[in-house]
Amino acid sequence: MWLIEQVQKLLGRKPPLAPTAQTPSGRVLGGVSRGLEPAGLAAILRQAEQGDLTKQMELFEEIEEKDAYLASLLQTRKQAVLALDYEVLPADDSAEAQRIADQVAELLRNIDLETLLLDLLDATAKGVSVVAMRWEYHRLSRMQLPTEFTWVHPRNLSYDPDSGALQMRTEGGLEPIPYGAALVHQYRAKSGAPTRAGLMRSLAWLYLFKNYAIKDWVTFLEMYGQPLVLGKYDPTASKDELNALKEAVAALGPEGRGVISKATEIEFKEAQRFGSADAYSRFIELMEREMAVAVTGSPLSSFDGAGGSNAMALTLDKISQRLTRSDAKAVYATLRRDLLVPFCHYNFDRADLAPAVEPIIREPEDLRTAAETVKTLVEAGTPIPTWYIHERFQIPAPQPEDEVLDSMRNQLRMASRGRRVRLASGDALSAAEGFVDGQMYVDALTDASIARARSLFEKQIEGILEAVNQASGDYERLRELLIERYADLRPDELAEVIEGGLVLANLAGRLAVKEDT
Repeated sequence: MWLIEQVQKLLGRKPPLAPTAQTPSGRVLGGVSRGLEPAGLAAILRQAEQGDLTKQMELFEEIEEKDAYLASLLQTRKQAVLALDYEVLPADDSAEAQRIADQVAELLRNIDLETLLLDLLDATAKGVSVVAMRWEYHRLSRMQLPTEFTWVHPRNLSYDPDSGALQMRTEGGLEPIPYGAALVHQYRAKSGAPTRAGLMRSLAWLYLFKNYAIKDWVTFLEMYGQPLVLGKYDPTASKDELNALKEAVAALGPEGRGVISKATEIEFKEAQRFGSADAYSRFIELMEREMAVAVTGSPLSSFDGAGGSNAMALTLDKISQRLTRSDAKAVYATLRRDLLVPFCHYNFDRADLAPAVEPIIREPEDLRTAAETVKTLVEAGTPIPTWYIHERFQIPAPQPEDEVLDSMRNQLRMASRGRRVRLASGDALSAAEGFVDGQMYVDALTDASIARARSLFEKQIEGILEAVNQASGDYERLRELLIERYADLRPDELAEVIEGGLVLANLAGRLAVKEDT
């Protein structure tokens, strides 16, 4: 009852109207990042700490537009959440809660949920994102429904320096945002003031230093990256000849040109003697690596080609999954608090029965380990239904007309069928059926492996014989030809045949021993 009373106080019976932002979302004054210096960046961040987010949010917007690598990192993190499915969970087991959950599921299907979530996830970089809602009463369904969602540019937001309440800048000044009139998603990269919670607070410095390095690199390339076109004239040349030479040199290119007398000399020092252009690229890669750490939690990126072990890849994948799970739960919690709770209050007068929306996160599973676990449980006598195996390992149930794979046990028995064999000890075959079946299987396996290896060797031997014919008795020439052909050999194919044969023979032996004990 307490929750219902609190919601009624906040919402009332009719949906509130969101304030109108001073600047529409599509009309943003730019230029904050032009000529940005460390002192200017520090001043912008200090202004935001006082509650005025105008310049900070304009700067963050321009940084995301100008830095393609940073934009891709943020986009990847947002898309990871948007790619998830979701499920609507009733508040309890009652029929009323299930009915409300069905209505909420229908509501989410009818709105542009992906765009709404994308706008809310803008808070990951900037710390806060506000989407204003407009409610309308539909007579057919007799329900209050959100019909329009408008993203509010964060430059129009401000925090009250005393209370810390979020406000919107309108034509009439700063106004509070009524609960139920907008979705307010706040992201906290760290504890403390909400004005310092966005990832861009750290990324802005990395962008600034990276931008300096790019400018210096461009200057370096302008000075030393283009060839110099130098025209020389004789001191006795006439003015017309001098002008003709200048025009000829100018036609060759806009930069790196000059006209001097043969009696003068200009010396150009090589840039490598005083520095290297690699310093700029290494510094830029360092800044981008730090950006990747801040946004994705991983220093690895797609541009550096850095290798790593499988264990490291799994660890980084787990880090990415944790971030995705955290982002998804946070944005769906905002969706429930600011959209679903008001929706349930206006239409059912039951804010306490607002369902939860949970993201469905399917983590990758090691199927080999799972299969070993199932095998151990079966051998221990645990009854496991076959439908569970089909569902767990995504194996379709075979139909009566389908051909199915035989087990190793059946293959062993088929290998010895029709063969007349006897034991050297003179014992009856019934005393060692497993041994006989296994030996027959390995014999057949040997023949199959030899036949497969022969097809591989034939191609290689043909190449060797061709090299012998081309060498015509010249051993040095033959050696060179064999070395050339060695690069095209595929030893992995033969190794695969040998490895497969050894593994199957080992398994056949183990099963044979098990059959006879």
